[in-house]
Amino acid sequence: MGFDANSQSSTVQEIFFKNTQVPIQLRERFRFDVPEAKLVLNGGLDALITPTAFDAQRPPLFRPNQFPDPYVTRRLVAETERGVYIEPGLFVDATWTPVESLQVRGGLRMDGELAVMKKMWLNPRLTARFTPIDMLTLKAGAAMYQQPPDYRTGQLSPVFGNPGLQPEGAWHFMAGSTTRSRSSGSARRERSSPRTACGEICAFVSASPPKTTASRTRA
Repeated sequence: MGFDANSQSSTVQEIFFKNTQVPIQLRERFRFDVPEAKLVLNGGLDALITPTAFDAQRPPLFRPNQFPDPYVTRRLVAETERGVYIEPGLFVDATWTPVESLQVRGGLRMDGELAVMKKMWLNPRLTARFTPIDMLTLKAGAAMYQQPPDYRTGQLSPVFGNPGLQPEGAWHFMAGSTTRSRSSGSARRERSSPRTACGEICAFVSASPPKTTASRTRA
């Protein structure tokens, strides 16, 4: 269990925005080995509970099909919002090593946001590593990552944002290899050559990345 406190604010003359959060994180995991099946099972629960306070003074929002008012900044609106965002998480993955040269890992992670969105979503993940010879390892993976819109900046706020936003998500694919060469004695060089369909290097770990209280880049 852990908690933190942070605050963001911006002021331009009489127009200002202040956002204060006290995120509380809970996490528990377990591991179960099945040697006869050459299988390792992992799972757990985590949750991120974030009490928030938004305070702002701003011009009124523009209405559809109307011309903007050139004097809108003279009619400021002060608004305050208090709320608690709840992100539960449940994850499970299995690592199968049928032979020393092959390892396959698959997992599922369920996440959601229950305070405003009231939705849960399921993300599958699969990776494989194969070492045909000592000097070469081939690896590949695919995963879906989703997360709620960043409520820390007010994106889900009924007052300052849009509570009807859907989860952000994308499929990630990765394939690559690691080569090793011995120069002298026990010294060894390694070189990796990752390739991804999305044009970026995607790291695949277990199905249980911890939730973060910083600005997100989800899991």
